[in-house]
Amino acid sequence: MNEMLEKLATDVSSQSPVSHHRRYLTVTDIVNNPALAKSPDAVLTDAAVDFLKAQKK
Repeated sequence: MNEMLEKLATDVSSQSPVSHHRRYLTVTDIVNNPALAKSPDAVLTDAAVDFLKAQKK
């Protein structure tokens, strides 16, 4: 059991929290820099998705 806990603690500490951080793009982000929305790893808020749909019309 202790070995499992040690392994878990080692795995968690070796991972960088920044690498797992996801930032959701807002409408303001897209207005200020439209290229962000075209990024392959972009994660948009619902409002940002609606904004982009409205822009295409």
